[in-house]
This record gives sequence, structure tokens and C-alpha cells, in this order.
Amino acid sequence: MGKESNSERTDFIIGIVFVIITVVAAILLTVNFVKAIHRNTAVLVQGEIASDGESTRGREQVLTYLPAAPIAEGCEVVWDIDGEEVQRTIYSADAEPTLLYTPQTGGEHVVTVKAGRQTQTITLRVALPHLVLTAPSITVTYGEQIPALYAAAEGYLDGEASAPPLCSVDASGTPSAGIYRIDVPECDCLGYETEYISGTLTVLPRMLGVGDFVKVYDGASSLADPSIDLYGVLGSDEVRPECEVLYYDNKNVGEGKAVLLSTVTLTGADARNYTLPDYAEGRILPKEIVLCDLCVEDKVYDGTTRATVKRAGRLDGVCEGDSVAIGSAEIRFDGAEPGVHDVKAQISLVGADKGNYRVVTEGCRAEITQPNGVWERLLGKEPIAQGSK
Repeated sequence: MGKESNSERTDFIIGIVFVIITVVAAILLTVNFVKAIHRNTAVLVQGEIASDGESTRGREQVLTYLPAAPIAEGCEVVWDIDGEEVQRTIYSADAEPTLLYTPQTGGEHVVTVKAGRQTQTITLRVALPHLVLTAPSITVTYGEQIPALYAAAEGYLDGEASAPPLCSVDASGTPSAGIYRIDVPECDCLGYETEYISGTLTVLPRMLGVGDFVKVYDGASSLADPSIDLYGVLGSDEVRPECEVLYYDNKNVGEGKAVLLSTVTLTGADARNYTLPDYAEGRILPKEIVLCDLCVEDKVYDGTTRATVKRAGRLDGVCEGDSVAIGSAEIRFDGAEPGVHDVKAQISLVGADKGNYRVVTEGCRAEITQPNGVWERLLGKEPIAQGSK
């Protein structure tokens, strides 16, 4: 019985000692584990990485490390981009740890900085640079050849510009007068966020030439049922003018007068492609009016063409409402020799509308007779024979 009691007591003591050893070991392991966790936490998460602006491919930016605790002088500062070391420097209290970084590709990039026991990691979202391709806007005249149209590019990074894309016009062949869109084709511009801006092609109607207009003065500025000649119609294009009346700038006689073309309409299948100038050139010729009922006395030959008016006559053909009258008249025979002669009249007109007329004489005739006696010979300037009394 004594031996069994001693053995049980020994086993009990051994069990207690084992439990105590186990508890102490567990406590020590727990303390070390907590210290390790604390130590690891201090290493992995500290400070902040700040950027001077948005991250864009090809744009240099400044990344600055703002530590949570002071960094020891002389400590190494190491920067990694996507797991690859890009910079290693020695820390100095005179300047903050910085990295000049120019992303070469878009997307997400992991940036890590380590300074002694401190570190920080961020993910940079790098945007693509904005590239704008703009189609030109041009103006041509109908019938002109449309040149090759290339887009203008704005936003290429230095050294990355490529040949400008050839634009397309939403019209085939020779477009009619009108406005058309110019498109920039979709381009494979890798590394860029591309914006496309359309342009416009404006095709103006072709200006036609118009022949001169001529009319005789009629007291009005209008020209009814004019004959209009067009010049400059292309090829077999179908275009013709229609007009009932044209208007001069005024009613008076003259050269190089302006004729308004606002009343002319172009018709035909291709009329929309043509236009007319505002004015054409015209002439208004003087109107002939007749000096009627002029009567001249017969006379005896006197060696001159002078004539004596028996009846002054009147003007026939003056437009209604015009102010014109005979101012002066020089009346002469058309010859000085004896015989029946036509009478010519040089008339000077007076009145506000005198410049619009030219006077002609209507069939006036008179006779120059032979001188018969001495006095007639004297009047006729015939020589008298010597010795006559």
C-alpha cells in the first residue's frame, strides 16, 4: 500500500509540472506571436504617396512619399513600379523622397516605396492622352475639283505623330451645290483616347455670265420680254433663264448702265448649281424724233446754203410726260447751187429729257433759182462784164 501511494503521488507531481511547462510555453509563444504581428504591421503600412496631378500616359508627374514617422538620415529610399525597382536614393532631411514618373502605358500600375522600416503601396490609374482628329471645312464652287482632305491632329505626344488620315465626303462624283459632311475615318490610334470631329464641304453655285442688254429710249426703265444669253454653263448641264421684264437703274440714255437681274429665274434640271450676278451691263440708245411740218422759202442763188424758215415745224415722237422742246435751229440747204435741194436742220433741244433724243428732218425741200438781172447777179456774186453801164 505504501509503495502504490508513493507512485501515484509521483505521477501527480509529474503531471502538474508538465501542465505548468505547457502553459508557460504557450504564454511565451503567444507573446512572441503578438510581437511579430506588431513588428510586421509597423513595416507593411506606413505613410502616404501623393501625386502632383492626374496620371496620364506620356505625362511626367511627381510622386512624393509622406512618411508616417521620421526617416533616419542616410536611410535608403527604394521605389518600385509594377514590382521592378526604378529608383534608389539616400534619404536626406533637406528634401522629401520623390520620384519623377512618366507612365508609358495606360491602365493600372502598382507603385511601392520603402524607406527603412516604413513602406507604402498604391495603385495608379493611368489615363490615355486625349487625341482630337478634326476634318477640315472647305468651300468650293460647283464644277471645281475637290482636293484630297486630311484631318488635323491635336494631342499627339512628342515623336508619336503619324500620317494624317484621309477624310471622306458623303457625296459621290461632282457634288451639286449644297452643304456636305466631311468625316474622319476610325483610326487605330493605340495609346490614345481618340475624339473625331467632322467638317463641312460647302459647294457654292457657279456664277454665270450674262450678255449685254440694249434698248432704244422709251421713257421707261423697264425692258419687256428680254433675250438673255448665259455664259459659263458646264458641259451638258440643263439650265435656262426665264424673265418677263428687266429693269435698268434709270430710264435715261447711256452706256454701261446697270441692269438688275433680280427678276430672272433659272430653271432646268441643273439650275440649282448656278446663280446670276446682281447686275448685268446695258445700253439705252437715243430715240429718233422727227421735225415735222418744217417749211423753208425758195431763194435766188446767192452762193450759200443759208435758208429762211417759213414755218418752224414741230417735234413728233416725244414720249408722254417728257420735257423737251426746240431751243435753237440751224436750217440749211444741202447744196448752194441752183436747183431743188433737201433741207437739213441742226436742232438744239432744251428741257430735262433733251439728252434722250436725236432729231431728224422729215422730207423738207426747197429750190434755189438762177439769178436773172444785174441785181440778182450782184446778189449771186456773179462778175459784171467790164464796160457795162
